[in-house]
Amino acid sequence: MYIPNAHKQYDVLPTCRKYNIEMIVWDNELLKKIQKLTNMTDHEACPYGRYSSYEDFLVEMESWLHRFPNAKQEIIEYKNSVIKMNNKDLWGIVKYIGESNWSFTKNKYYYVVMYVENNSWVMENIIDNEEYDAFLVWEPSCTEPVDLLKDLEIVLDPSYNLENEFVKIMKNRIKE
Repeated sequence: MYIPNAHKQYDVLPTCRKYNIEMIVWDNELLKKIQKLTNMTDHEACPYGRYSSYEDFLVEMESWLHRFPNAKQEIIEYKNSVIKMNNKDLWGIVKYIGESNWSFTKNKYYYVVMYVENNSWVMENIIDNEEYDAFLVWEPSCTEPVDLLKDLEIVLDPSYNLENEFVKIMKNRIKE
């Protein structure tokens, strides 16, 4: 499992590290397209907890290309999106300073999944204690939503834009 050296001091992804499972964030829409074309089940297709490295994931993508030639374009697009989305060197790190809830623990560090698309930074989501996937923890539909401005302290921000994104998201949440 890969964690950049500069991130190791923050004890991110402790469960993934303990079980040597690579954290992989994926584009669910692309994965669903591939599943429709290949008839793979969620268990067969979903990258959750199945790989100890990105190299293992890439090897499986090559096997998919051979097994499912009718989905070649979608598989290539999916593989490339996973590579783009999972560059941990570009991910932000936050410290949870709010009150502990089911998804976060006070004073623990969490990744903010970020990547560059069309020369702009995209903040995808935040990884929680479960570490199975990252999700929109600020959405009201989340069982215990996180206030990005009050509950999180930005520790590492390669984009220099996380605070602005947090403000924008929380303003939009209030409007809803």
